[in-house]
Amino acid sequence: MKAGIDNDLEDLWNPNRDYLRRALISMSKDIDLAKNLLQDTYLHARSGFTSYRGGDARAWLAAIAKNVFYEHTRKRSTRSEIPLETDPLGSLPAQNGSTNHLINIQLRQAVSELNPTFRIPLILKHYGGFTYEEIGRRLNCPTKQ
Repeated sequence: MKAGIDNDLEDLWNPNRDYLRRALISMSKDIDLAKNLLQDTYLHARSGFTSYRGGDARAWLAAIAKNVFYEHTRKRSTRSEIPLETDPLGSLPAQNGSTNHLINIQLRQAVSELNPTFRIPLILKHYGGFTYEEIGRRLNCPTKQ
């Protein structure tokens, strides 16, 4: 049954993915953030796919993307995020070409190369600010008690 849902969602997702990506870039004004929000949009669509009643798939997915963006904005306004561009001691942002800047580039590359099974929860925790329980519910996997 799960494979059928995934296939049906992919049929809706694939033709609308670029549109959603552009919309999220437009809302966030940040390409990297938009990539993360796009992944979160997919996860929301996947978890709520059983409630999809047909109709305009683009409008349904766009509403999810908009809500994901608003959720991110609300969470960001209620907590401060430490950008990756600062050093561990919290001083000035890393300058281009500095050791910290190169480490940040390597870190981002390493995260992007992770298997999605590991990358998605990491991104949801670090950038989305989700608790482990929220991530477990979104990804339909148990959290250790």
